[in-house]
Amino acid sequence: MQRADIEQALRECGVDWQEKLHELWQRKFAGALPVDARERARQGRFLSYRGYPLDMIGRLLSGRGGDD
Repeated sequence: MQRADIEQALRECGVDWQEKLHELWQRKFAGALPVDARERARQGRFLSYRGYPLDMIGRLLSGRGGDD
């Protein structure tokens, strides 16, 4: 199976991964953006351990992702 085939299947499955990330973050952290580097790292680790890509996590934790 080719990487391109997998990426295409994921795009076509209809799941909004940014929305799923935001929902998980809201449940775990009550929508509280990190106030310092330590908290940002803690939240980022939690989300990355669940398989979300770092670029999506970075957008969310900087306040640029989620409800757009």
